[in-house]
Amino acid sequence: HKLETVWALCISLTAGRTPLIESNFFSLQYTFHNKMFSLSSAAKCMLQRERRGAQAALQKIIQGQCSSSSSRYLSTHLGDDPNDRLIVIGSGVAGCSAALIAAERHKIPVTLLCAGSLPTDCNSYWAQGGIIYRNYDPVANDSAASLVADVQRAGAGLCDDGAVWKLALEGPDRVRQLLLDESKEGKYANVPFDRLPNGALSCCLEASHAAPRIIHFADHTGKAITEHITAAALNHPLITVVTDTIVTDLIMAETDDKRKICLGTHTIHKNTGQRQSLLSTRGTVLASGGLAGIYEHSTNPAGFNALGSSTAIATRAGAHTSDLEYVQFHPTALQIPNESCFLLTE
Repeated sequence: HKLETVWALCISLTAGRTPLIESNFFSLQYTFHNKMFSLSSAAKCMLQRERRGAQAALQKIIQGQCSSSSSRYLSTHLGDDPNDRLIVIGSGVAGCSAALIAAERHKIPVTLLCAGSLPTDCNSYWAQGGIIYRNYDPVANDSAASLVADVQRAGAGLCDDGAVWKLALEGPDRVRQLLLDESKEGKYANVPFDRLPNGALSCCLEASHAAPRIIHFADHTGKAITEHITAAALNHPLITVVTDTIVTDLIMAETDDKRKICLGTHTIHKNTGQRQSLLSTRGTVLASGGLAGIYEHSTNPAGFNALGSSTAIATRAGAHTSDLEYVQFHPTALQIPNESCFLLTE
């Protein structure tokens, strides 16, 4: 199950200062179930059955009848109906996008967990480069097919064609929806990207692109996007943001027909050490970023960023991972003793 909105948007984010590693994390998700997609009747029946299984297993855990580690830290201090929600792990562009789509389009309550004291403490904040859009000026000769050709050429034959076409066809609409929301309601973000004197978006040309299609906010695009999309998430009445919370594992259980399902997360408060388990029948989204921060020399920001959390959590839960060898390296970082690496150029 792919998160079409988050997937199309975040694969298109070009990280200038630090790597934003997208290692097919979105193929790992325990997703939003039948309310999130236009599915065939057969698929809807399958997902409804899966959700009923999750609800039954969850009830058994609450009653102490199910064999699962989740009963260790069950909290009794959550809301009146705490389990009717989606859990999102990560407060960057991926996490906030998933939360906003679930809450606004599908009216699903969301609990968004982030390890930082502020939701903006994430790798998305540090992306200097812009984000792929579509240049609608006829002179630019831009198109979805042109972007597909550029990505496949840069990918040297290793690209997933379906993923590339999804990015090219759906990416511009997702950018407009999530980042260029000029509606009166303003439920999503309206990022002040650089514009031309006539008011049109300023599209620049970056490496490997045949047309100028990158929209930006000076050289701090990640900062502008993150500040506005986290503000949208914080202001949404159906989204609860919980800071200083580290997810240690997913809560897994088996249904009566031996299907392995995710029921929520085990967490630990970063400052107090308090452990808690958060349960959900709506699913759990892993959006906590990449793993480049585990290297000795890294331009990733300090803190609980890019440490491979999603990969480790998913692997322990039995999910399949792939493409973990794809890590972006910048060759022009300055390393000074006892100081963080500094990216010299784009």
